[in-house]
Amino acid sequence: MTDILMSVKPPYVDMLISGFKTVEIRKRPVRAPAGARIWIYATSPRRQVVASARLEGVALEAPDEIWHAFGDRVGIDRREFDAYVGDAELVTALTLTEVTELDAPLCARSEVPAFRPPQSYAFLHDAELLAALEARCSTERSGDVGPATIPRSNR
Repeated sequence: MTDILMSVKPPYVDMLISGFKTVEIRKRPVRAPAGARIWIYATSPRRQVVASARLEGVALEAPDEIWHAFGDRVGIDRREFDAYVGDAELVTALTLTEVTELDAPLCARSEVPAFRPPQSYAFLHDAELLAALEARCSTERSGDVGPATIPRSNR
């Protein structure tokens, strides 16, 4: 299985966990397979891995196409979207499902000394970090859908 660590600003993390936001936008291509597990790192001031999700799909298109297809699920309005993407010719939309808040956030730098948060995203290969993350996500280990799983709606 592919594991990816993705940095997300705290307000957008909260929207992902609540189910209000189901699509994460990136200005650069994200080359990840459907089904990959995304570990969500909340950036400063939190600086913790707080949730996991499944990558349902990736779309790489012109900004107008991304907005038309996903605008109601990105958690920002069109003005904010346009300001974020700027003059990018292509934008990536990551559709996330099964967003699950960790049983306890992982303060990675204090618990895994070699940890460095990615600027945007990074593939995870560090066995120590993966083990620490998996230990905090009981529904990932058991495969059960428990109270920590946030149901998804298509609004």
